[in-house]
Amino acid sequence: MIYLSIVKLIFATYIHLLKVTIMKNVKTLFVAAVLSSLSFASFAAVEVQATPAGQQKVGTISANAGTNLGSLEDQLAQKADEMGAKSFRITSVTGPNTLHGTAVIYK
Repeated sequence: MIYLSIVKLIFATYIHLLKVTIMKNVKTLFVAAVLSSLSFASFAAVEVQATPAGQQKVGTISANAGTNLGSLEDQLAQKADEMGAKSFRITSVTGPNTLHGTAVIYK
């Protein structure tokens, strides 16, 4: 009888520790995901329609994409990020089959 009580106590303790460990891991992963998404969003270049106040033109970029304007915008945004730009403004898009676009980048 005492042996069975000790086994139940050990098992209950093990289950409790397992639950606590899992919850700590879930909380850690949740916090890491939230913080990483916030930091990524703060560094992404933003497409603008006019020259942003307080920012200077630092260059131009270009990209090629398929027939989808959205993918061309994404490629220009990625290049602007790589150049460290805070924002970019698309200045031209040409091409019937493969789109080619240029943009001005600002810091």
